[in-house]
Formats: sequence, structure tokens, C-alpha cells
Amino acid sequence: MEREFEIRPQERVRYRVRFTTTHGHVTEFVVQLEVQLGASWKAVVRYNTAHGRPHRDLYRNDGSVTKQWLDMSLDDALTHAIKEIKDTWRRHAERWLKK
Repeated sequence: MEREFEIRPQERVRYRVRFTTTHGHVTEFVVQLEVQLGASWKAVVRYNTAHGRPHRDLYRNDGSVTKQWLDMSLDDALTHAIKEIKDTWRRHAERWLKK
């Protein structure tokens, strides 16, 4: 089963969540915080299961990306990702919108 939703905690800031479950367990997910710059949306933080395991990508204005691998189940990683974005979106968004 696939689910998808978007939350806009502030104008020009959104986070999108998409995940798939099979038999009640997460099999893949993406949780991405984005800011709007002009007409486009830019990724600021993204958690996902690309590359076969859960990880976090932190994007910077200069184009660099820091990857952090998560040593936890996909169920726990999805819960962690949503909570982290929910708790820290303001700090991450301000870092992008001020530059």
C-alpha cells in the first residue's frame, strides 16, 4: 500500500512524505523538506531508502550534500525522519531562505 501527503508549516516551506508498506511494514520511503526559491522548490533535507538502505541527505546552498546512513529498520527510520523534519524544519528552512 502506498501513501503520500504534504505538510506546509509555513509559506515557501513544505515537507513531503511518501511510503509503501507490505504486510504492515515499510518497504520504501521518502521524506523531503523543501523551500521555495522563486518558482522552484529546492531540497533541503531528504530521508529515503535509495541505495538499498535508509539514509539522510543534507543539502547546502553551494550544491554539496552530506549523506548519513541510518542503522535502523525502515519502520523506525520513517518514524525518525518524520519526527526530525517536524522538529527542525524551521532551522533548516531559515538556513536556505536567508542566503
